[in-house]
Amino acid sequence: MAILGNNLKTAFLKGMEALGKGAANLTSSAQQKLNEMNLENRRSELAKEIPVCAMKLWKDGAQLPEELAALLSEISELEEQLAAMRAKPEAPAQPEAAPAAEETTVEEAVESVGDAIEEAVDTAEEVVDAMVDDVKEAVEGFFQKDEEEAPADDDE
Repeated sequence: MAILGNNLKTAFLKGMEALGKGAANLTSSAQQKLNEMNLENRRSELAKEIPVCAMKLWKDGAQLPEELAALLSEISELEEQLAAMRAKPEAPAQPEAAPAAEETTVEEAVESVGDAIEEAVDTAEEVVDAMVDDVKEAVEGFFQKDEEEAPADDDE
């Protein structure tokens, strides 16, 4: 009877140890995914700033490579044409449109982050479920091993 109690205690401790390792792995995976998402967001922010900065340098008269200067010149001409097409007598209407574009951008960003969080939660659930199954199998195997050894002890 004491052997069964010790075996049960050992099985429980091993199960808890496996859960602890699983939780640690899950935490590190989630942290890595979060860091990856932060780096991707920062990279996209910087990528969006490069054209704005290049255009500002070009307008300020900085020497840029010929290919880049030609592209910026064409972009500037296109912007002027677009501005002329979009010109409306109602000047106050345009400033109101800008915040709506920002709200859409913010909403899209929130939705994107929400999707990423849902994906991370789903991944975490899968990992935890797999770990629970592994612990169950280990505990069941441990008890089956004890049951197989028990009749041999009774014969003695």
